[in-house]
Amino acid sequence: MLNRFDVHNSETLNIQIDRHDQKSYLIELSKDCTKLDLRVECLENSFSKFFILNHAENACELNINMVLKQDANCQMGVLDLEKSPLKWNHYVDLQEPGAEYEILSVNCVRNISKKYAIWK
Repeated sequence: MLNRFDVHNSETLNIQIDRHDQKSYLIELSKDCTKLDLRVECLENSFSKFFILNHAENACELNINMVLKQDANCQMGVLDLEKSPLKWNHYVDLQEPGAEYEILSVNCVRNISKKYAIWK
């Protein structure tokens, strides 16, 4: 099941992934979002996926603080639609053996001229 959060203005999200649990999250930074503090603790043998989609139309700050316990696995994806500057601070603490963290990020640029785009 996908857990969804819409973030407006300035918000803090505190999320804990329980032992042996699997969770997926979609976090959308709304047009009026200025700041998100995301604090996540992944307990032993948990698996989690986070996807953050930035729709903010003004400067936005994204602060991610992750703590992973033994054999916890977390995947983080961030899609920035480049509508505004995104200040991104990221801290990950792999506290115990077997903890794994993977991050994927994409920036999309609007109004690119096709004659200069190279697709392979």
